[in-house]
Amino acid sequence: MAFGIAFAGILSGFSLAIWALLQGHSFPVVLLAYSVAGTIGAVLFIVFALIRTEQRSPPVHDGAGQQAR
Repeated sequence: MAFGIAFAGILSGFSLAIWALLQGHSFPVVLLAYSVAGTIGAVLFIVFALIRTEQRSPPVHDGAGQQAR
């Protein structure tokens, strides 16, 4: 999961930085866009990973080999 978080942050930050460069923004703005988009991308990855984990939680057992209702 750590690689996914890093990859999501780098990819989102890099794509927004390239877009900002193509739009003609200054270098400090590009660096700010990279850091902000990278942070948002990483946080969104974590949120989606946690939501997915809750949806795939295993069934609860009562200890006697039966599934609890």
